Formats: sequence, C-alpha cells, structure tokens
Amino acid sequence: MQFCFYPTLERAYGNVSHCPHLGGASIGTLVQIANHSGTTIDQLYRQLDAVRKRNSELVDDNLRLAKELQQVKLELKLERQNKFATNEQKNAEPETEVATGETPAGDASDDKQPKKKGAPLGHPGWYRPTPTHYDWAIDVKAPKRCPHCNAPVSVLPAIDPIEHLQEDILDNVSRVVCYRHHLS
Repeated sequence: MQFCFYPTLERAYGNVSHCPHLGGASIGTLVQIANHSGTTIDQLYRQLDAVRKRNSELVDDNLRLAKELQQVKLELKLERQNKFATNEQKNAEPETEVATGETPAGDASDDKQPKKKGAPLGHPGWYRPTPTHYDWAIDVKAPKRCPHCNAPVSVLPAIDPIEHLQEDILDNVSRVVCYRHHLS
C-alpha cells in the first residue's frame, strides 16, 4: 500500500516540515518511511512464500525417499533370506521359479562362477586356534642393509625378537615352526 503526500496541498497545516506530534520529523519523511516499510513487508512475504514452497518440495522428497528406503530394506531382507536359505528352501525355490517363469534378481545360475569361499560378507570368519607349542625354531637374521634406502641396519639385542608361528600340514601331519625376527 502506497501513501500519497502532496506537500503543496498540505500547506494549510503549518508544521508540515517539523510536526511536534512526530518528534520534530517532517510528514514527508514519515510517508517515505511508511512506503519503504510496505515494500519491505511485501518482499518478506514473497520470501516466506518461496520458503514455504521449498519446504513442501522437501517434505515430498522426504516422503519419496522414505518409501525408497523401505523398498530397499525389503529387497535387502529378501536377498539375505536367499543367501542364508536352508537346503529345503533352496530346493523349493526352483519349483516356484518354473511356476512364475521368472528368476530372482540375485540368481547366480547365469554367472557359472563358483561360490566365494569363506564367511558371508559382514560375518566373522572362522580361524584355527593358534598353536601353543612349536616343533622347531628358526632365527631370521636382520638384513645387513635396508632394502629401501641402502643404509646399514643394526640389531637391537635389548628387545626380545618377535615370534611368528606357522603351522604346516605335510602328509597329514601338522608341524609348527616358530620364526624369530630380531628387531633392528
């Protein structure tokens, strides 16, 4: 809303340039400030409308992403169920595939690659217990010179050597060798 002020028509009021009711300010200044305030308020309303529109777009995106996340979690659950299925479940799956005429997305029959050995992804592996005794020990000498910088290497006799146990199976007999690496 714009306020109109015509100082030539307002001359009937003697205090146009310094109104005592406005603290000595002129009426023209008051009208100019009121018009500027109206423009500022209109600008703030436009910004508020833009922010509200952006907020509604973000809410829609959030709902869409929540649905996608729910779908991905469901797919992951099905994939895990297929990966850890029992033999009975695995044997029952080909019958359902023939009935529907479709193969699951994660079917490995197309690849013809053997299944990767070891624990499934994210599961701890199974390790043989570390031997508590060894059959013989081998002292591994430190090199005379560093293979990287070719500087002379000196052994630190005050520090105990690092022991590495290696278990070998030869002719179905387990033999444990202790390798002692001296620190340098």
